[in-house]
Amino acid sequence: MPHALSFFHIFFKKNFLKKNINKTNTIVKKNIWQTSFKVSEKIINLVFKENYKEKTSVKLRLNDLVLVRKTKKNRGKFINYIQNFQTNKIKNINNPMEDFYKDLFKNMNNKKYYKTNKYLTLNIMKINNFFLN
Repeated sequence: MPHALSFFHIFFKKNFLKKNINKTNTIVKKNIWQTSFKVSEKIINLVFKENYKEKTSVKLRLNDLVLVRKTKKNRGKFINYIQNFQTNKIKNINNPMEDFYKDLFKNMNNKKYYKTNKYLTLNIMKINNFFLN
């Protein structure tokens, strides 16, 4: 869930964490966690599925738009991409762990970076707690 919240933080132009979130529905079953919520008149449905025989996927429905985040491995490197269900278009996205380490090493002596990152992490954990409880 925290990874999905980080994704939304970037997807919604970094203001997602400042908006009111109204959770409407949550379903928890073995290997499936699903929730629906509303942010700024946008209805979002999230489905997390895990199958040990297949790769984990994240499905996002935003009003009528349906996106799936998938990962494939190419020459030992993980490639994340988002697939649009309606148009079948695929867009590669950066590996979040790779970006994290690049930013970390680039900002080793930057106090503002650490303060901003701390604020972001705390807010993501608060929202994560809201969804899980």
